[in-house]
Amino acid sequence: MTRLRAVFAILVLCVSAGTVWSRDREVAFDVAAAPLDRALAEFARQSDSQLLYAPALVRGRRAVAVSGRMPPREALTRLLARSGLVAEPVPGGTFVLRARTAEPVATSPPPSPPRSEAPVSPPVLRRVLVTGSRIPRAGLETTLPVTVVDREQIELGGFTTLFDLLRHQPGMSGHHAVEAATEDISQSLTSLVPNAVAQSASLYGLGPRGTLYLIDGRRVANYALPSTNLGGLTDLGAIPLSMVERVEILRGGASAIYGADAVAGVVNIVLKQDYRGGEASVLYGLSERGDAETTRVSASAGFGLGSGQVSVFADRFSQAHLPGTARRWHTRDRRAEGLEDATYPLGYYTVEGPDFFQRFGRCTASGDERDPACRLDRERYRSLRPASDGTSLGLRWTHPLHAETDAELYADVRTSELRTRMESAPSAYTMRVPLHDPMRDRAYAVYRAFYDVGQVSSRSRATSLDATLGMRLPVGTWSLETDVSRSSNRVENLTRGIVNAAVLNEAIDARAYHFDGTPNDPDVVRGLAPVLQTRGRGTSETVSVRGSGPLLQWRGGTVLAAAGAETRRETLDYRPDPYFGTPDFGAPTDVDPRRGTSRRHAVFGEVQIPFSDRLWMEVAGRLDRADAHGSELSPRLGLGWRPATSLLLRASTAESFRAPTLYETLARPPPDEYFGAVASSFDASVVASCAQVHDGACDLPIGVASNPSLKPEHARTHTVGLVWSPLAGLDLTLDYFNVIRSNEIAVAGAVVDNVARIASLKRDEHGLATGLASRYLNTARTDVHGAHLDADWTSETAMGHRWGVRVAGHYLQSVRVAAADGPSSEQAGHLSPRFAANTSLQWRAGDWSAALHLRHFGGYRVHRAEAPCPAMHVDAGRCMNPSVNLLAAHVARDLGDAWRISADVNNLADRRPANYDVDRAGYNGAIDDLIGRQYLLRVRYRF
Repeated sequence: MTRLRAVFAILVLCVSAGTVWSRDREVAFDVAAAPLDRALAEFARQSDSQLLYAPALVRGRRAVAVSGRMPPREALTRLLARSGLVAEPVPGGTFVLRARTAEPVATSPPPSPPRSEAPVSPPVLRRVLVTGSRIPRAGLETTLPVTVVDREQIELGGFTTLFDLLRHQPGMSGHHAVEAATEDISQSLTSLVPNAVAQSASLYGLGPRGTLYLIDGRRVANYALPSTNLGGLTDLGAIPLSMVERVEILRGGASAIYGADAVAGVVNIVLKQDYRGGEASVLYGLSERGDAETTRVSASAGFGLGSGQVSVFADRFSQAHLPGTARRWHTRDRRAEGLEDATYPLGYYTVEGPDFFQRFGRCTASGDERDPACRLDRERYRSLRPASDGTSLGLRWTHPLHAETDAELYADVRTSELRTRMESAPSAYTMRVPLHDPMRDRAYAVYRAFYDVGQVSSRSRATSLDATLGMRLPVGTWSLETDVSRSSNRVENLTRGIVNAAVLNEAIDARAYHFDGTPNDPDVVRGLAPVLQTRGRGTSETVSVRGSGPLLQWRGGTVLAAAGAETRRETLDYRPDPYFGTPDFGAPTDVDPRRGTSRRHAVFGEVQIPFSDRLWMEVAGRLDRADAHGSELSPRLGLGWRPATSLLLRASTAESFRAPTLYETLARPPPDEYFGAVASSFDASVVASCAQVHDGACDLPIGVASNPSLKPEHARTHTVGLVWSPLAGLDLTLDYFNVIRSNEIAVAGAVVDNVARIASLKRDEHGLATGLASRYLNTARTDVHGAHLDADWTSETAMGHRWGVRVAGHYLQSVRVAAADGPSSEQAGHLSPRFAANTSLQWRAGDWSAALHLRHFGGYRVHRAEAPCPAMHVDAGRCMNPSVNLLAAHVARDLGDAWRISADVNNLADRRPANYDVDRAGYNGAIDDLIGRQYLLRVRYRF
């Protein structure tokens, strides 16, 4: 990588040495008559030109053959001669395609676009991606694997939320809101500081910390209540799917382009822009069981304002709460599968008897069908899906600065408010037996669930505001863009139902609260669980300038380049309820308010060098500097070779990094089970100077601590792949990848983690060891190998029927995880699938369209690789979870040019989850469908 960095540094110095690039240069063309979409892609490849147009604009049109040596502008004019379209040049070797104001007369006029596509939405980038490069280019020409999910695929897929769309993409792992809100430290609480009630997804199973989310190519503030285990989250629930034009998924390290956090890859969510006309749509969904109701009402409109354009968007979305009791498989009692009953018995721990446990003599009704109030089945009370209500508004304004160029001012403003409600099991504590209790002489502790107080419930309100003001203008042959953006996220959370242990003990001592079934005073019960309030606010402010265009003329073609700089400030203001840090709370955490600011500055550059019309190299790099972590250089090198017109071979290697977040450097993680205990040193040589020596051993109290000395994580990514188009209408991409992430930041237990024990020592000013503390440490290393496949085939029959097949597959060959310099273990196929695939069959004829989808997740083992399958699972034959196959169907019809009605059936076979990990309660939120068969009806009107 040292040579790669040196090459990058030399090429970046050349960025300012650009020479004039002319559209009048002559190029040898050989473009056959073909469907216009494919002919334009071939023209872009042969001319090194970029094309911008709406997909619907070229659908159903054909190109005229072009052969010979001529300027690109002349070739494109000939290509479009009978299409009814014209090309308008803009700086940077780019052409914008538009319809002629008056169609020419021809003996065989081209067919107009299907009525389902009219009126056409505003022009969007077609085969020009911004995620994988700062240099605009045709999508199949990039040396990095990029998957694009366009608007048509979104509508055909029957998805209702962005989270559902992304978690079903092969190679991405979903992180359900319930998973983020009820981390390992407590299964009984819905919102426990510092946990987040948010939905997210990540690449390669490396967690949200390694996947960078962008909206329109810009960073946004993370959800303001960070998740201890998952890290900072981008809440996908706050981004309405109705406003999304397409999603670009860049697989592989991209810090050379976007800086920190792009370790595993980038997900760029491109919203609708510059809308013309108007559109309104209504969605209604319901499960076959009559629950899980979903509604969405959205509208968008665009109109001229002076010489500029204004687009407005609005969305109202609601999902009904799906309680834990809504599905019978949602339980910790797994005896029906040959496994254990993992529910919790309630009663007294006795000093005598065969089981040393005696249930309560009288049980208060609780709704537990099998054993009311004498047992606690947490999962029956924990939400399967939270209730959510969201409102989003967006406005975009553009104003041209010059009639002859694409110079313009633009502004974007988006705001959203998302309210969520989740429920969990009642508080349950192990307590001392009261002095006046009849079991006082026979029992030393009692375990009770407070059904009379009610379930723990959490209500959150998350508000986000994003604003951008920018300008685009041509500078010579380059296109320059500069903008200022600000993104903020504010979350307020109220939690009810957590019993205050101190208040409870006072009530027990005063004989005002009883365990034996005697009715308790309602006022006393209400006083046991005060409302707890947690707040958080995060912001991200960025100023950036960037440009792209031709650098110089090379023997193999035009050298294209991009360069820029940006500065960013991030703030975090995190205020948990003080009760979460008191000894009265069952699992006390550190709750000091987290307030901090970080500043980061960066310069970046990228060069695409053509050695011939079939071979080119890409070199990119970025230098980031953070206040507390110094400078990081992230280089990337890519190579593309087209040995034949239909075949592209590509390879790339890159270095990426992720700087510690404000939360990670300031926070103290939740304690392990030894919190508050005192341990003797296991190795006297480690604790050379001990503050507390007892019987020759060093006694150290165990707690939690922050770690402001965290270092950035690093990753190396290598990819090799091919793009093959052997037949007309068939495109296939196959990429093999290797991601090596080191210095990973993880929560390290002071006692249970042998590697972390030395780093967890706390010493006083004299160097004496005074304790052990769990904290965030750079302790882990992950090495991932795998492959990703995308295939797309389309065909049109003489009868006007269009057929299409899409296949996407992702396979994890190896996932090796190691703690620091310790031995590694193979985790692939353990706790998550090795293989996932999507297959879609699509059909369109006239006003009708239909699609059938199969989403497959392979089976996987229920235990971690370093541990054997539990004996109970071996005896029951339940060491492997079954594969997941989810069918979905879509059908739609256009009624004239304005109306479209579509219907979807998700989980067509009504597959119920099956997961044999007892702690998973019967399902895996990342891949399973929790609702069952669901019906969706959409009505859209365009005007």
